[in-house]
Order: sequence, then C-alpha cells, then structure tokens
Amino acid sequence: MKKIILLCIFIASLSAQTGIITPKGFYGLGLWVETNRPFDGDDEVFYDFKTELYLPGIKYFPLGTEIALSGRKYDGEEVGYSSTLAFHYKFKIAGVSFRGSRRDYDSIMHEDLYSETFDLTFYKTGKLNPFISFINTNVLGDYINNNKTLDYINIGGNGRITRHLTLTSSVMLPILDNKVLIEEASIEFSLGYEIAASVLEIFKRP
Repeated sequence: MKKIILLCIFIASLSAQTGIITPKGFYGLGLWVETNRPFDGDDEVFYDFKTELYLPGIKYFPLGTEIALSGRKYDGEEVGYSSTLAFHYKFKIAGVSFRGSRRDYDSIMHEDLYSETFDLTFYKTGKLNPFISFINTNVLGDYINNNKTLDYINIGGNGRITRHLTLTSSVMLPILDNKVLIEEASIEFSLGYEIAASVLEIFKRP
C-alpha cells in the first residue's frame, strides 16, 4: 500500500496547470511534480519538476497569462529543460487556454534537437476542474518530425485535496493516422501545490 501511495504522489500529467485551478481575477504560483506510466510499458518513463506563474487578465487585456519552467529527466538520459507560455480566457464557470512550449534536449548525437508542443484546452473552473486538451508536438533540429496533425487527446480533471494541494488525473490518448491508439495510452496523475495564496495569507494575518 505504501508503494502505491508513493507511486500516486509521483505520477503526473502533462496538463497539470496552475492556470486551470486559479479563479478568475486571481493570480497563482504553483509547484508540480510529474511522471508518466504508459499502459504497455514501452514508452520512456520521465520525471518532471515544474514551476508555474499565472497572472490574471486586466480590463483592456482580459487574457490571463501563464509562464512555466521545467526540467524533465528520462530514464538513462540527461535532463531536458523547457519553457512554456500560455494564455487563458476565463468565463464564470469555465475557461479555455492555448499553450506553446519548447523543450531542448541535452543529446550528444543531436546537439540542436528540440521539440515544440502546442495544445488547446477547454476546462471547467471550481473545486473540481474537468478538462480536455488537444495536443500537437513537433521535433525539430538535425532530426525533423514536423507535422500539423493532432497527436494526442488528454482527458482528465483537477481536484483540490486541501485548499492549496491539488491532484490531477487524466488519460493521454495518442493519435496516429486519425485513429486513437487506446492500447498505447497512459494513465496519468499529478501533484501540485499552489503557494501564492499561502504567501498572501501570511501577509494578511494580524
């Protein structure tokens, strides 16, 4: 049981987002730990540590902005670093975001190798935050896999364990030749801590 609990803590999702759990008009700062566990076990396992800052929109620029930095470690490989920029438009009980990220790979064979990922996410806001993401990834550099097709659909949700601690679970579904490959899907979880509200509470104490 202890191993199962530890596994759940360290498994994470590509769609763990501070912007999703942040209410309209409020800012957020989140820390996330991530990894993947594919159904068939053939895909590479990674561990990802990420920090995200979310800034709410203003009167003349209603889009909220999310900035993220992360380091990802694949089994048997060096750490790769990525940066992400996302924009959120929040309605009263729902939201939509568009995200772009770049990951540089520390590879001896491919020194200039990097990937670009774009995703469009629709989500509900509140204590429970179901979401669906449509994802496209391109690998560029001296090895090129540049496509404009849909690569993944990620379906899941965020829920608060405590006021500041958030758990995400989702299913990442790969797509090839317009077919969903369920047998190659991943069940994913994430654990995140939203620290902006915690810091704010400290300064508000009498």
